[in-house]
Amino acid sequence: MMAKVSRCWLAMALAATLLGFLANEVCALEIITEEDVEQAIIADVNLVKAADNAIILFDSSRSMARPLKGTSKSRVETVKELLLTRLAWLPDLGYNFGLYLFAPWKEIYPMQPFDREKLVKAIEDLPTEAGGESYLIQALENLEPILEGLSGRTVVFLFSDGQYVRYRHFKRPYMKARELAQKHNVCFYILSTAETKQHEDTLQEIADVNECSRVIPFAHYMMRPAYNSGALFLVEAGSRNSNGCGRSASNRNTAT
Repeated sequence: MMAKVSRCWLAMALAATLLGFLANEVCALEIITEEDVEQAIIADVNLVKAADNAIILFDSSRSMARPLKGTSKSRVETVKELLLTRLAWLPDLGYNFGLYLFAPWKEIYPMQPFDREKLVKAIEDLPTEAGGESYLIQALENLEPILEGLSGRTVVFLFSDGQYVRYRHFKRPYMKARELAQKHNVCFYILSTAETKQHEDTLQEIADVNECSRVIPFAHYMMRPAYNSGALFLVEAGSRNSNGCGRSASNRNTAT
């Protein structure tokens, strides 16, 4: 699916820094200016759908009560605020969305067509005080029936610090994630607030289950939103300038 954007492209380009894709950050910074729009330097911008479904797994366990490094706010508060800010700009390209807690498991916004107002309300209703245990393995287990009911590509956004309750009869997180990746067209985008090598390794193991999954340190994501680019849509931009960025109206930004 491709959406063509003209005069309102600026808002969409800002959204691209949330979950979209801009390959060359220098060029992207030159493209994303109001002056370019006013001077008609940008010929057109197309947002190309890169996934069909998005699932947010939100960790509100007690370990998320700790302040995020470099801030005075808890991890759970910071994640919630960031979700609200970024989803306000997300373009509606016909996604299905779902939002789930896993401390313990709770369905907040069951899988359904993307509705910005309803999803923002669901995020506003997320807890601001962390508590309980982190049932990460069970959360991955609970993804199975959800993924079975979906078609197309699914991106799972996992917000976690890598801590979880361990049970002998349950697989380790990466084992279940690997099973899901083998059965379904799914990618894991892991927004990590881990602070120890052990917890970082736990999350990296999940990301290693396939080529499209990755770990993104949450602090980096806050400072550089484009770090988590390409998950839900790509940006195609054509320009009328000659500075080497987007030389043709049909130019497609691709991975570097």
